[in-house]
Amino acid sequence: MRSLCSLFLAVVFAAFLTVLTLVVCESTINKPPITQPPISVADQLHACVVSIKFDGSWGSGAFRVTRDGQVWVWTCGHIINEARHEVTNADGTETVTFDHVLVRRVLTHDGVCTGTVDLMTEVIRFSNEQDLALLRVIDKNFKPPQSMRFYMEPRAPPIGSHLMHAGAPDEDSRLILTTGILVQHHSLVPHFPLFYDMMTVPIIPGCSGGPVVMANDGRCVGIFVIYRRTGTWTWMVPVRRMHTWALDNGIAFTMDDNLPIPTDTELSRQPVEARPCHMDEGGAAHPTFHP
Repeated sequence: MRSLCSLFLAVVFAAFLTVLTLVVCESTINKPPITQPPISVADQLHACVVSIKFDGSWGSGAFRVTRDGQVWVWTCGHIINEARHEVTNADGTETVTFDHVLVRRVLTHDGVCTGTVDLMTEVIRFSNEQDLALLRVIDKNFKPPQSMRFYMEPRAPPIGSHLMHAGAPDEDSRLILTTGILVQHHSLVPHFPLFYDMMTVPIIPGCSGGPVVMANDGRCVGIFVIYRRTGTWTWMVPVRRMHTWALDNGIAFTMDDNLPIPTDTELSRQPVEARPCHMDEGGAAHPTFHP
């Protein structure tokens, strides 16, 4: 009798171990993989926004990495205007050349500056009229931790969209983040011939060229260019005007990963000082996207 009880207990215990093993295996198999939390918009901006120095003045810009690993910097034209030189050739013609431009990225940990990285860039495209410039980092081994993403929807972002701007306005390269809302498309600013998008994002000097992004997902909707010392409004070159200018001058691949990347030879077939954006009858740059 005792042997039968022992056998019964052994069978029950073995069955219990089998069930326990199956449960543990099941939970392990179905357990979701451990993933890193998504990077915040603020952290993304800290990782890709840079300060730009030339001739004692400072502005801002943002890294964009293309599929081939090249690192580009989108910024405003007026920041690097002093890098532009007109050279008179022996035959009397003039050639426009550009100096290399220094960009500086600040390194941070938990919001505290831990150092800086200085990089030299070459000017690839420049437009004083559009107030836009595209630079390329010369050091092929440098890879930023984040790359700016552009808002490429077929329509402009809705009025009332919450925006965030990042700028690095001084030699310390400390990023300043500000927020506001989009209040108007195709805004005309006195003494400026082209259209801009108006917003309530506060800006300080030195932040020109810094990206304005959707606060919810970090996609760039424009580059800050104009502020008034008095008043609430500020203005940006909207991404749709940037895209039109980029298409006209062979650099749209730096905004849209679906486009082929040209060789340096193909890129050099168009001048660095880019021709004007295609204009409509009213004198405003014709947008790629419509509000």
